[in-house]
Amino acid sequence: MKKLIYILSIIALSCTQSAKDTSTAAADKSDAEKTAIADNNKKHKQDVKDLTKPPQVKNEVQVGDTVLKYKVSLGVLPDLAYEGKGVKIIRVTKDRPGYYGGLKPGDIIIKVDDKNIDDLVEYTKILSRHKKGDSVILTVKRNNGTIKAKIVFD
Repeated sequence: MKKLIYILSIIALSCTQSAKDTSTAAADKSDAEKTAIADNNKKHKQDVKDLTKPPQVKNEVQVGDTVLKYKVSLGVLPDLAYEGKGVKIIRVTKDRPGYYGGLKPGDIIIKVDDKNIDDLVEYTKILSRHKKGDSVILTVKRNNGTIKAKIVFD
Protein backbone atom coordinates (compact mmCIF):
# COMPACT_ATOMS: atom_id res chain seq x y z
CA MET A 1 0.00 0.00 0.00
CA LYS A 2 2.88 2.36 0.84
CA LYS A 3 4.41 1.62 -2.57
CA LEU A 4 1.09 2.46 -4.29
CA ILE A 5 0.79 5.76 -2.40
CA TYR A 6 4.41 6.58 -3.29
CA ILE A 7 3.75 5.89 -6.99
CA LEU A 8 0.56 7.97 -6.90
CA SER A 9 2.50 10.83 -5.29
CA ILE A 10 5.08 10.72 -8.08
CA ILE A 11 2.31 10.74 -10.69
CA ALA A 12 0.62 13.67 -8.95
CA LEU A 13 3.90 15.64 -8.81
CA SER A 14 4.58 14.84 -12.45
CA CYS A 15 1.11 16.03 -13.46
CA THR A 16 1.49 19.18 -11.36
CA GLN A 17 4.90 19.96 -12.91
CA SER A 18 3.51 19.23 -16.37
CA ALA A 19 0.61 21.58 -15.66
CA LYS A 20 3.04 24.34 -14.57
CA ASP A 21 5.19 23.85 -17.67
CA THR A 22 2.10 23.90 -19.85
CA SER A 23 0.78 27.03 -18.11
CA THR A 24 4.06 28.86 -18.78
CA ALA A 25 3.97 27.89 -22.42
CA ALA A 26 0.32 28.94 -22.58
CA ALA A 27 1.28 32.63 -22.34
CA ASP A 28 2.16 32.55 -26.05
CA LYS A 29 -1.04 30.70 -27.09
CA SER A 30 -4.37 31.86 -28.50
CA ASP A 31 -7.48 31.96 -26.27
CA ALA A 32 -8.80 28.69 -27.77
CA GLU A 33 -5.48 26.96 -27.15
CA LYS A 34 -5.37 28.34 -23.59
CA THR A 35 -8.87 26.97 -22.91
CA ALA A 36 -7.89 23.55 -24.27
CA ILE A 37 -4.75 23.50 -22.12
CA ALA A 38 -6.72 24.50 -18.99
CA ASP A 39 -9.32 21.77 -19.67
CA ASN A 40 -6.54 19.22 -20.14
CA ASN A 41 -4.90 20.28 -16.84
CA LYS A 42 -8.22 19.88 -14.99
CA LYS A 43 -8.66 16.42 -16.49
CA HIS A 44 -5.18 15.31 -15.39
CA LYS A 45 -5.78 16.58 -11.84
CA GLN A 46 -9.11 14.69 -11.73
CA ASP A 47 -7.41 11.52 -13.02
CA VAL A 48 -4.88 11.72 -10.17
CA LYS A 49 -7.69 12.25 -7.61
CA ASP A 50 -9.51 9.20 -9.01
CA LEU A 51 -6.37 7.07 -8.53
CA THR A 52 -6.26 7.92 -4.83
CA LYS A 53 -9.84 6.74 -4.17
CA PRO A 54 -10.35 3.12 -3.14
CA PRO A 55 -11.95 1.07 -5.91
CA GLN A 56 -15.70 0.55 -5.77
CA VAL A 57 -16.43 -3.11 -5.11
CA LYS A 58 -19.57 -4.44 -6.70
CA ASN A 59 -20.89 -7.48 -4.95
CA GLU A 60 -22.22 -9.05 -8.07
CA VAL A 61 -20.96 -11.18 -10.89
CA GLN A 62 -22.48 -12.11 -14.21
CA VAL A 63 -22.60 -15.82 -14.97
CA GLY A 64 -23.97 -16.35 -18.46
CA ASP A 65 -27.22 -14.40 -18.62
CA THR A 66 -27.64 -14.38 -14.83
CA VAL A 67 -26.34 -11.68 -12.50
CA LEU A 68 -25.59 -13.12 -9.07
CA LYS A 69 -25.60 -10.68 -6.17
CA TYR A 70 -23.87 -11.69 -3.00
CA LYS A 71 -23.69 -10.09 0.42
CA VAL A 72 -20.83 -12.10 1.88
CA SER A 73 -17.22 -12.89 1.10
CA LEU A 74 -14.57 -15.18 2.52
CA GLY A 75 -11.94 -12.49 2.00
CA VAL A 76 -9.85 -14.69 -0.25
CA LEU A 77 -8.42 -14.15 -3.70
CA PRO A 78 -9.07 -17.12 -5.99
CA ASP A 79 -6.60 -18.32 -8.60
CA LEU A 80 -8.45 -17.49 -11.82
CA ALA A 81 -6.06 -19.62 -13.88
CA TYR A 82 -6.67 -22.77 -11.82
CA GLU A 83 -8.24 -25.46 -14.01
CA GLY A 84 -8.75 -28.25 -11.49
CA LYS A 85 -11.87 -29.04 -9.43
CA GLY A 86 -12.69 -26.50 -6.74
CA VAL A 87 -11.47 -22.97 -6.06
CA LYS A 88 -7.77 -22.51 -5.37
CA ILE A 89 -6.88 -19.70 -2.97
CA ILE A 90 -3.85 -17.52 -3.67
CA ARG A 91 -4.37 -14.91 -0.94
CA VAL A 92 -6.25 -14.70 2.36
CA THR A 93 -7.11 -11.26 3.73
CA LYS A 94 -6.37 -10.76 7.42
CA ASP A 95 -9.39 -10.24 9.70
CA ARG A 96 -11.86 -11.65 7.19
CA PRO A 97 -13.94 -14.85 7.54
CA GLY A 98 -11.51 -17.04 5.58
CA TYR A 99 -8.62 -15.87 7.77
CA TYR A 100 -10.54 -16.65 10.96
CA GLY A 101 -11.55 -20.02 9.50
CA GLY A 102 -7.88 -20.93 9.04
CA LEU A 103 -7.72 -20.84 5.23
CA LYS A 104 -4.26 -20.50 3.67
CA PRO A 105 -2.84 -19.73 0.23
CA GLY A 106 -2.71 -22.95 -1.76
CA ASP A 107 -5.88 -24.37 -0.19
CA ILE A 108 -8.51 -25.62 -2.62
CA ILE A 109 -12.16 -25.28 -1.60
CA ILE A 110 -13.93 -28.42 -2.80
CA LYS A 111 -17.20 -28.24 -0.79
CA VAL A 112 -19.38 -25.66 0.90
CA ASP A 113 -21.51 -27.55 3.42
CA ASP A 114 -22.66 -30.57 1.40
CA LYS A 115 -22.41 -28.94 -2.04
CA ASN A 116 -19.48 -29.84 -4.29
CA ILE A 117 -17.56 -26.95 -5.79
CA ASP A 118 -16.47 -27.73 -9.32
CA ASP A 119 -15.30 -24.23 -10.23
CA LEU A 120 -15.43 -20.53 -9.42
CA VAL A 121 -18.89 -20.18 -10.99
CA GLU A 122 -20.40 -22.80 -8.67
CA TYR A 123 -18.61 -21.21 -5.69
CA THR A 124 -20.05 -17.79 -6.58
CA LYS A 125 -23.57 -19.21 -6.96
CA ILE A 126 -23.37 -20.73 -3.49
CA LEU A 127 -21.99 -17.53 -1.92
CA SER A 128 -24.88 -15.58 -3.45
CA ARG A 129 -27.32 -17.61 -1.32
CA HIS A 130 -25.78 -16.53 2.00
CA LYS A 131 -26.01 -13.39 4.12
CA LYS A 132 -24.06 -11.86 6.99
CA GLY A 133 -24.29 -14.01 10.10
CA ASP A 134 -24.64 -17.29 8.18
CA SER A 135 -22.09 -19.99 8.78
CA VAL A 136 -20.85 -22.76 6.51
CA ILE A 137 -18.46 -25.67 6.73
CA LEU A 138 -15.87 -25.71 3.96
CA THR A 139 -14.11 -28.87 2.88
CA VAL A 140 -10.65 -27.85 1.75
CA LYS A 141 -7.83 -29.78 0.10
CA ARG A 142 -4.56 -28.88 1.75
CA ASN A 143 -1.31 -30.56 0.78
CA ASN A 144 -2.14 -34.29 0.57
CA GLY A 145 -5.25 -34.29 2.77
CA THR A 146 -8.50 -32.51 3.45
CA ILE A 147 -9.59 -30.29 6.32
CA LYS A 148 -12.87 -28.79 7.46
CA ALA A 149 -13.10 -25.09 8.16
CA LYS A 150 -16.02 -23.36 9.86
CA ILE A 151 -16.71 -19.97 8.33
CA VAL A 152 -19.00 -17.32 9.84
CA PHE A 153 -19.77 -14.55 7.37
CA ASP A 154 -19.47 -11.03 8.76
